[in-house]
Amino acid sequence: RDNDYVIDYAGGAIEFTEHRPVVAENEITVDYEFTSSDYARDTYAGRASFSSSGGAAEVGLSFFRESDDVDASASAAFSAGELAALELAGDNAELAHDDGVDSVGVGEGDYDRLAEGVFEFAGPDSGLFDLHFERADGGDYSYDYVGGYYTYAGAGAGDYVLGRDLPMPTGHSLAVVEGRVGLGSEGFVEISGALSDHDRNTYSSLDDDDNLGNAQVLSAALPRFDIGAEGGAGLELSVDARRVAGGFRGVGRFRELGYAERWELEGLELPEGESLVEGTSALALGGGGRLEVSHAYLERGDALTSNRTRFSATGRPTSGGRLWGKGRFVESSWTGSTGGVRRERRLYSGGFEQAVGP
Repeated sequence: RDNDYVIDYAGGAIEFTEHRPVVAENEITVDYEFTSSDYARDTYAGRASFSSSGGAAEVGLSFFRESDDVDASASAAFSAGELAALELAGDNAELAHDDGVDSVGVGEGDYDRLAEGVFEFAGPDSGLFDLHFERADGGDYSYDYVGGYYTYAGAGAGDYVLGRDLPMPTGHSLAVVEGRVGLGSEGFVEISGALSDHDRNTYSSLDDDDNLGNAQVLSAALPRFDIGAEGGAGLELSVDARRVAGGFRGVGRFRELGYAERWELEGLELPEGESLVEGTSALALGGGGRLEVSHAYLERGDALTSNRTRFSATGRPTSGGRLWGKGRFVESSWTGSTGGVRRERRLYSGGFEQAVGP
């Protein structure tokens, strides 16, 4: 940041500097998080790890906890009716809404009702109702705020609406256990398991059956097998596997960049869980050339099965020249509420680049 790009937080834009030229072939992915000021937020994180004396093996344990603090936030301003609405909303944000009208008794409120949806300011502690309003950009609402109180301006003539959407406090916990063993000559085995608990509304115990989730990841590579003289060709074999179940939620992304596009998943309704296995073989050639082929299989619950094969090849047939080619073949079958879809996609590209001049 600041060297390669500058963030305009107010305008919601990223500007790349001259240190990082952007051309048509570049792919830019932006990951971001935001939080509102409705609640104070508590965040805790910790990690412990243990390594063997030679460093060939390592085991680690990580913990992360982030939650909205309902005791140190705007929740103190919630009425009993609003708290009841939050408790009944479960994880459905559309149900977390209050009509903004509290009947508090004669002489206990500030407003009186003139007609359905129309209230008049009666004076402090001189009316039957307490009201809550919300302002949104664009106006086209029924009330205005004038002289320290709200007044009915007519349908579509005001900047405030009676009632408000209630912010739901969230909580997220994540525990991860991971281990790694080195096999020498760039070989290794890595395995990790994670358990998460993500509650979209900590005020409510409804809809909590999908809070828990788990994930397991395996990555392994055999030691490089040299072919011929040292420094010549070499064979590399690796496998990667991932299983995600339940309502798992990690910290940051766990899927590859361009995941939906590269698996031809655009426009499909899919469950969150998945099982993925991919094997890769690569032949590193003397002189900087490389051939690589991989095949992967993906399942997303009972809704999708997909196979993907990728290959790439690079070489330097001339001094200052570079020959390259790559391809991807994807075949998927999806079943949803509206029927089934079968997709096939073949993509190939290649080229030759030659440096010229002194």
